[in-house]
Amino acid sequence: MIKEDKINLVMIAFFEAIKPDKDYEIESTGLSYFSTLDLIKNSASEAIKKNPDKFEILVNWFVSASMYLLDDIDDLEQIDLQLRNAQ
Repeated sequence: MIKEDKINLVMIAFFEAIKPDKDYEIESTGLSYFSTLDLIKNSASEAIKKNPDKFEILVNWFVSASMYLLDDIDDLEQIDLQLRNAQ
């Protein structure tokens, strides 16, 4: 099981990294970009808390997908099959 404090640290670092210097409004939603990121971050955090086993599978898949993108491996694993097996 992945520790919650590590998850929080990674979530904060990720969402801060994709946040631009200046906030702006997203016309299609009427929300600011920062507000939208906060909503996504909160939704993701809640989903992780409710589905820790699936989250761990996703983390392992992201490691594998990263290796695929960097041409370290030749095949991309099918995440949907792994998630279905976790239910």
